[in-house]
Amino acid sequence: MKLFLAGLLFLAFQNISAQDLVVESPILVQNHYYPKPGLQAEVLALRLRASEVRKNLHLVVGRVLESINPEDGKPYVIWEAEYPSQEAREADTSALDNSEEFKTIQQEMGKLIAKFERSVWKIHN
Repeated sequence: MKLFLAGLLFLAFQNISAQDLVVESPILVQNHYYPKPGLQAEVLALRLRASEVRKNLHLVVGRVLESINPEDGKPYVIWEAEYPSQEAREADTSALDNSEEFKTIQQEMGKLIAKFERSVWKIHN
């Protein structure tokens, strides 16, 4: 019986290429916001508003992190989100590119921050 099942599995996998067996790694994106002096609260509020826009667009909302020990030269707000694949992330950014409301938020954020950094990570479990 074991030999029979092994044979069936072997035949079943003959029609699957090695590429079909590759599982894409999840992606983690982090956006680091460095507010201009005295604008920390405004940056946080605008980032939270951006998350609401993402929610209304049925996109990944992610999470917003606020520094509990603000330091000069360090980000005050970090937004991060996990995507199941690079393809999913690209679809997300494409949807944002078509959102006038999100574009307005990006323009407003540009006035509030001294610096912005993005890092994209592949997750290994």
